[in-house]
Amino acid sequence: MPASARTAPNGPGEAHPPALLTPEDVAARLAISVKSVYRLAASGSIGSVRVGGLLRFRPESLRDYIEQHTRPSDNPRSVLDRRLTTTTDLAES
Repeated sequence: MPASARTAPNGPGEAHPPALLTPEDVAARLAISVKSVYRLAASGSIGSVRVGGLLRFRPESLRDYIEQHTRPSDNPRSVLDRRLTTTTDLAES
């Protein structure tokens, strides 16, 4: 099925839901191996669906996984803010 058929509207103002992701898609987006993606799916860490025996992922399942596994320190800005706050606190003492 051509990509245009998957994204074509169903009717006035209606569109198909986003396409499901393959394990290879997820692996590329997370910069991990496909084998690791299968492990995450098997453990239930990333929600997945079986379509005719093939493993697929909803984009929102990937977003949820990333949000659940994002630590505050993963944000370089927050690390910088903490350093600045600590330095400012020391200077005021």
